[in-house]
Amino acid sequence: MFTKIKYLITFLLLTSLATSAQTLKFEGTTNKKFDGNQIIIYNQSGLHDSAVIKDGRFVFNVPFKEPGLFMFYSQLESKNKGGYIPFGILVTEVGTININADAENFANSKVTGSKENDLYKNFADKNGEAQQKIMDELSQKYGKEFLMNRNPDTASAKYKQLIQDYQDLSDANEKVQLEDLKQFIQTNPETFTSVFILNRYASTIDLTELESLYTSLSPKYKDTKTGKSILTQIEARKITAIGKTAPDFSLPDTSGKVVKLSDFRGSYVLVDFWASWCGPCRAENPNLVKAYSKYKDKGFNVLGVSLDRAGKKDAWLAAIHKDGLAWTQVSDLKFWDNEVAVLYGIKAIPTNLLLDPQGKIIAKDLRGDALNQKLAELFNK
Repeated sequence: MFTKIKYLITFLLLTSLATSAQTLKFEGTTNKKFDGNQIIIYNQSGLHDSAVIKDGRFVFNVPFKEPGLFMFYSQLESKNKGGYIPFGILVTEVGTININADAENFANSKVTGSKENDLYKNFADKNGEAQQKIMDELSQKYGKEFLMNRNPDTASAKYKQLIQDYQDLSDANEKVQLEDLKQFIQTNPETFTSVFILNRYASTIDLTELESLYTSLSPKYKDTKTGKSILTQIEARKITAIGKTAPDFSLPDTSGKVVKLSDFRGSYVLVDFWASWCGPCRAENPNLVKAYSKYKDKGFNVLGVSLDRAGKKDAWLAAIHKDGLAWTQVSDLKFWDNEVAVLYGIKAIPTNLLLDPQGKIIAKDLRGDALNQKLAELFNK
């Protein structure tokens, strides 16, 4: 009798596990002339799969763990254009999502079956239009060829001015986006879309404003990975606020030796988050080199924290050499999952924090003239 009960319990457990496994289906249709080409799907939870177009159709059956963004691109578009812009679909529940796909330009695809994605797309399209306006303005001023150059001379005055113009235009756009975001959340507090978008913009929003917007969200989606990410960023920004002692950390340097932030106590130190693939970071490096050369003998140091990718150590080292970065560099080569970036809530680069000799944060995001003025204030008393 006991054995039968044991088998029954085992059967019920297995049945429960089987029924709890959720599958999300994406059904795509496209022109049959694209038959034989691949469509790729991926997300930030580790999903990466492909499907071959056959008779103008492709299908993905993928595990669904929680609401999130699923990204698509076509191998054909990537090959023809030498790259791709991923096409995102926001999904909050299991079911079937239909994609009327354009395999040559996936951005023109149409999606049905996800109400939240409609909300997300409307918001994203408005932002996309604003970004395109910025790019059109820069293209008109600098020329499309210069703007699209994949290997620019980052030390040139023209490139630096381009980066400055882009930053100025983006800063102005961010103010408009914040008002749009606040209005969107006020109108749609129960949606995952509000949680998703707030997470995207969390690093650019004033901390008090961010906490207020987070509080206004419905509890429904706060326990998702995306919702928890917002809370993590809030907590990270609190512990890295000006006046706080910067949290200690340790990472390997270029030779593999473990370096601690606390090793730099006794000097003013700029903790600089950057990466070899980051154009604005590379454009700022000449300014850092000048500042370091001018003040290194007066008690100023720099600690570079690279967000380079796994397998890209050579690119990281090459950028250090090319840009003449003579200070200590550390990285775990985990891209945006860099342990220190997560601890400090870093969601955009270049970003830096200036610490006093006791390790207290005294300034943030000092670039160009702002860095030079701050260092002059500290060392030219």
